[in-house]
Amino acid sequence: MQSRHLAANWLDIEGDEAYTRPLLAELKVPEALIEAALAHGALPRFDIEGLTAFLLLRIFDHEAEKRAASARELTRKIAILLTPGLVITVHRFPTPELPRIFKPGEGVICDATVPMRPADIVATLFDRVLSTYQDAILRSEDQFD
Repeated sequence: MQSRHLAANWLDIEGDEAYTRPLLAELKVPEALIEAALAHGALPRFDIEGLTAFLLLRIFDHEAEKRAASARELTRKIAILLTPGLVITVHRFPTPELPRIFKPGEGVICDATVPMRPADIVATLFDRVLSTYQDAILRSEDQFD
């Protein structure tokens, strides 16, 4: 469990509910959005409460069991909260997809002390989420050839 700034205005929280809930409450995230971010098995959605926008995405889980058949079994969720002045990402699992954003030649390169435009953060997250599905599709196509 950890929380770290990936940019001056981007806080990434990785942890279970007991770790995450107090951090989100301290950041004044509305309770309904905290519940949504922490709900088990939630499907993608978008919501706004007050000045906070909430986006829930699902990342393809390359470690899912071979017999997994549902979206919930094949993917893991990542919540994105856009608050005034801070983007917050929340997930329960270590994800190699977020750090890839900062590798040279792999998209946006950022310093944890420098702010990024929120639109760039969200666009980069969308790109990384979609790339997890692309990788899975390419691997499955190779298996059928």
